[in-house]
Amino acid sequence: MRAIPYLIPVLVTSVFVALVYAGLVWAGPFLLPVLGMLNRYCGRFTLPELITEYAYFHHSPHTSAVRTFSAFFFTGFNAWICCYLSANVLEIPELMAFLYSVVILNSNFAISLSHELMHSGKKIDRWMATCILLLNGFFYLESDHLYIHHRYVGTERDPASALPGENVYRYLFRSIRSRIKMVFGLTRIFPDPRARRIIQGNYARFLLCILLLIFAFRWDKQVFSWLLVQYLAVTLIYEVITYIQHYGLRRAYTAPGKIEDVDLHHSWNCNYRLSAYLYFMMPVHAIHHLRNEPELEKLTWAGPVFPYPFAQMVTMALIPSAWFKTMNERVNEVEKKLSDL
Repeated sequence: MRAIPYLIPVLVTSVFVALVYAGLVWAGPFLLPVLGMLNRYCGRFTLPELITEYAYFHHSPHTSAVRTFSAFFFTGFNAWICCYLSANVLEIPELMAFLYSVVILNSNFAISLSHELMHSGKKIDRWMATCILLLNGFFYLESDHLYIHHRYVGTERDPASALPGENVYRYLFRSIRSRIKMVFGLTRIFPDPRARRIIQGNYARFLLCILLLIFAFRWDKQVFSWLLVQYLAVTLIYEVITYIQHYGLRRAYTAPGKIEDVDLHHSWNCNYRLSAYLYFMMPVHAIHHLRNEPELEKLTWAGPVFPYPFAQMVTMALIPSAWFKTMNERVNEVEKKLSDL
């Protein structure tokens, strides 16, 4: 029973499918905003609750089964989108509502799930993560996340770590451009001797995404529209998520050329319960980035915390003035706390 909240993404997506068949596709865009209103009623985790829930999510066989089931579900959901669009001609307003809804569902649920699955010790989970990412056009996330982001987070070598005072639009231009160069091997950054194999895998996944687009274009124009929109929008939404999760938090140099290890103060957490359930614990991000999981029961702090629910923080990032007003002071507070230690 305790693992059931992590099935909320499957339930919400199923509700959308039911709305489509009921002729209420226009209601799809309102699903997540309405759900987000429940955040304040679900409340936040206290530190002991957060640590207990984090340990349960990552080490329970029940949540492991939920993640694997959800992976098959969202792969099937994307297959359903193809079949539905090829069998039904939608009017422009309906098509726009449909495309918006499936992009939001995939970017919020499927990609968050893939972020978790790519770290799994189960080969089937890692395969499903690759499958979901390819259906969303995110050919570079695995190699970038596992071999660049986790290794260099909070440093100038990681394009996915937003600089203090950097707005999200400047970040997107800088980060995506830099990472594309890296994943295609134009910048030497992947660890030897695996670099050649990693780069070849990136080219292979990129080619598969292009082939999917070509096949969709020849098969059905609505399917092609969906894939093209999804490839662009899902990537941008996830990049905004990455922007907020590390904004302004930098690793310090302990000696010339030597950088401190990744610690809890290098990632932002969101402690809202519903955000944790909806995004497969991805908002509880600081522990996730540690090289080795600490003795959780001994933690007295789990990292700096967002003031609002996860989706609200993502939306706020799109308005730089509001984002800076809310977050710059908190970045300074983290720095002050560290200087006082």
